[in-house]
Amino acid sequence: MYLPPKGSMHVHQYKRTADDMINFAQVIMQDVPVRSLPCVCTDLNDRLGMQCVSRDQWIPSCEFDSTIGNVSFEKEAYAGKSMREFASSKFLTAVNTHFDAGATDFGNNGHKSRIDFLWVRIGII
Repeated sequence: MYLPPKGSMHVHQYKRTADDMINFAQVIMQDVPVRSLPCVCTDLNDRLGMQCVSRDQWIPSCEFDSTIGNVSFEKEAYAGKSMREFASSKFLTAVNTHFDAGATDFGNNGHKSRIDFLWVRIGII
């Protein structure tokens, strides 16, 4: 599942596109048999790990949510938060936040981050 980069369109259109993609995933997942092992691959163009709890206060998501492991600690924006909430509702976890899998995005200025994630059932990890 690919979500567009935040700066690629107007904020309202960006949020609507992210919501549409996650709603599409919701529809697909509701038809997945319980005994199956779903694997969701995402290019969120966003980060996971640090959730905003108030204006300037960020805490690691792993402190209260098993959807995110204790390795990734980058500030979430809209797509990351929306995907984390979807994953939590489907009992999924981002595999590459439980292991030091390294960066998946390498910017021109040498900046590295993890924006691509592999999601499986929480009990698998």
